[in-house]
Amino acid sequence: MKRFLIFSILCFGLGISLRAQDSVFTIRGDFKHFTGDQIVVLFNSANGGFTIDTMDVRNGKFVYSGQCNGRERRMMMLVDKKQQKAFNEKGKGKPVAMYGSFDLSFFVHPGADIRLTGDASDFPLVNLKDDKNPINEDYISLKLSNKKEQQEINRLHYSTNEAVWNGDKETVAANKKRMDELSDIMSGRTETWIAAHPDREYAAFLYLNSGLTWKSVDELRAQYNKFALEVRESEYGKNLLSIIESRERIIPGAVAPNFTLTDVSTGKEISLSDYKGKYVIIDFWGSWCGPCRASHPHLREIYNRYKGEKFDILGIASDRKSEVIRKAASEDNITWPQVSMFEKRAGQQEINKLYAVSAFPTKFLINPQGVIEAIYIGSSDGLDQKLEELLGNNSL
Repeated sequence: MKRFLIFSILCFGLGISLRAQDSVFTIRGDFKHFTGDQIVVLFNSANGGFTIDTMDVRNGKFVYSGQCNGRERRMMMLVDKKQQKAFNEKGKGKPVAMYGSFDLSFFVHPGADIRLTGDASDFPLVNLKDDKNPINEDYISLKLSNKKEQQEINRLHYSTNEAVWNGDKETVAANKKRMDELSDIMSGRTETWIAAHPDREYAAFLYLNSGLTWKSVDELRAQYNKFALEVRESEYGKNLLSIIESRERIIPGAVAPNFTLTDVSTGKEISLSDYKGKYVIIDFWGSWCGPCRASHPHLREIYNRYKGEKFDILGIASDRKSEVIRKAASEDNITWPQVSMFEKRAGQQEINKLYAVSAFPTKFLINPQGVIEAIYIGSSDGLDQKLEELLGNNSL
């Protein structure tokens, strides 16, 4: 009997720990129309790389047992080996993204026995049963409600990969526009689902992980109060409350918390206090964040207009590897200092928590006295007018 391989990544680092212990979980799969040209990839990129395990798949069926430290998240892709090989060859040896249908996310947990069934041609729109953790079934229920949009996104994903390597910028732009439209439709369903299920833990998880925490503190507080008591007391409810309380402290007029981090290019320490006496924009961004990268041309214009004794910019990247940050900064032609959000220092709170950052991009404008003048979450609307008011119109 012919064997296929499934690659799996152990213990997804974005997982939410229930308690510090190793425990066994099981994933059982049964996919119809699973072919010899396909592999399933279950992966973790939280630590900047993949830890790969393999197992046999026979007639579309597999059983996998692993260990996890509490409740942890996994993401699964179905990859076409022939298309992946062709795509790699087009890339001429350059690293490329996985070429496949994506992504199926779910949680493993101590004692989990997760059953995945469905048609491989519909992946990731499959059925999931997990008797001990209803959050997984809630996830699949919402995923299936987006079946039409998800299938179109998968087709556009393949088309975009081809267009990138063929240099077809018009197709890339058109596909991106359409995928954004589809994502907006799915986001609307997400908000509707959250509103309709205030008693479900998954509703709080969705609220934290669907780009909704950019909303005002009053809106966040109102949503938190709508959740049932057991949801507010869940890990996700507590995380949302922590964001709210931090945001209530980090507001215009408050003193910006000082911090010290390492410049990823020079290796020198940078502290917020180094910028006393000038206006500084702190830009929270990530190499993976499309809206962040799209905001950089505007930031370059601002930097070139005002840089000097009275103004500067400091980038705080949501990337773990210095080389990734340097590469993205070089591609975007940004020359101001960059530090990593993930750098840990004894006695210093993580910078994203210190500044209550839960959405990207987020920009803080801090005045020469170290006080927060303004905060821009997502859009930078009003930033130009604010700087002109504070620094004058330095025309380029």
